Amino acid sequence: SLWGKGRAMAFERARNVAVFLFDKGVRAGDPVLVFMPRCIDTPILSTALRALGAVVVLLAPEADNPKDRADLSASYHNPWFLSVRLEDLRWTLDRNGISEEFSSDTAVSREDTVPDLRMQTIEGEPSFIIYTAGSTGQNKGVVLTERAMINQAYHQGIATDVRDDDRCLCVFPMHHIAGFVVVNLSLTSGCSFFFASNRYPEYVVRCIDRYHCTRLESVPTLFMMLSDTARKTGADISCLRLGITVGAACSPEQFLTIEDAMNFRLYPSYGMTEMAPCICYPDVDASLAVRSRSVGKFAPGVDGVLKTLSGEVVSEPFCEGEVCVRGYPLMLGYREEDGSLSLPLDPDGYLHTGDLGYRDKEGNIYLTGRCKDIIIRGGENISCSRVTASVTGIPGVTDAVALGISDSKYGEAVGILAVSDTLDRDGLLSACREVLRPCEMPASLVITDAIPVNSTGKPDRKVIRRLLEDAAAKREA
Repeated sequence: SLWGKGRAMAFERARNVAVFLFDKGVRAGDPVLVFMPRCIDTPILSTALRALGAVVVLLAPEADNPKDRADLSASYHNPWFLSVRLEDLRWTLDRNGISEEFSSDTAVSREDTVPDLRMQTIEGEPSFIIYTAGSTGQNKGVVLTERAMINQAYHQGIATDVRDDDRCLCVFPMHHIAGFVVVNLSLTSGCSFFFASNRYPEYVVRCIDRYHCTRLESVPTLFMMLSDTARKTGADISCLRLGITVGAACSPEQFLTIEDAMNFRLYPSYGMTEMAPCICYPDVDASLAVRSRSVGKFAPGVDGVLKTLSGEVVSEPFCEGEVCVRGYPLMLGYREEDGSLSLPLDPDGYLHTGDLGYRDKEGNIYLTGRCKDIIIRGGENISCSRVTASVTGIPGVTDAVALGISDSKYGEAVGILAVSDTLDRDGLLSACREVLRPCEMPASLVITDAIPVNSTGKPDRKVIRRLLEDAAAKREA
């Protein structure tokens, strides 16, 4: 499903769909809940809705069930629903139990009683609602504006040297902001994209080879898998000229391994859904040292500072503080169940990200961990990020996750899940003793073939914690 060179056709379809939806009663400000699949119609439907000024609520396809629909109807007070049958790309628009089917290629354009479709969105009004679990695990509806979404994609394209002949491979779910960024990148730059139906490495390398994809945004774990998979399958992925790491931390060792193995230029990206989503990225000509260790500078339009835990701005370089942000990309707020918005800002109007870091003299930000990313072992604070970085730097370890697990003696202890083809448990424990403090040594260490990930490709911490605690219980037994 390549979309870019055929933009004229796609925009004509989007206009026709907008006319159809307008005829059926969809108006500016209406919440339209879309069960977002990865298919060619997704950008067409979303563009049509944005032209009408509707509020596009992005939902996972698996949420299309009676219980979730009932809960959503109660929360959004009589919303529109849009769902699709992927086998024939037939969409269903329904509200109050009345539904009608249509397809993007059969919707008929009319000229009479049609609104100006250039853009009905009003500055400062909500355009998108994207649900994110954040650090709490509790789903939160992040309310964003059209200006934030489009301008963030535009500036990211400039920063990462996007070209109109690029073909971006989209592996993220479309109800996740990283997936939608690829769509917006095409709208603002003219590049094409291909929707991958899954993220299995064997399938992804075939897509890169077959469709000559030139750009890929992904979590570091997938990048780590692709080069080895291409070598084993014989797939040619030399067409990839650029990669962007998103969604999870990437250690300097992992970064250098990926760029060397894939033989392309790799950029880090740091953001959060609440900022639509870019917070930092490096200059387009940034050195390898900067790209592999920092997340770059604050993005255009992002007013970012570092603050101490007492709320004072850190002005000196190389001094740690919490990353705090404000500016036009900032969300309008979290949507509460009653439809109201909450926006947790400090007295200076900054949103606290929960990420710790420092700034060098050139303004590049180096992340050092999470404010809450701490294991408290018998009263001693241990940084999960530091342990993870230390273990991934061990030769033979290609990926690792460290987190806290329950411990009867210390309350919490370190658990480590690592990926290695060459080290056994005893060998890895011995290597850990060389790079970790005694209190950081794992109470549970598991070697696996791959790190479990959730639907967005991030490490699934619940699954990982269960694996580590089960392993610890077996060893104690």
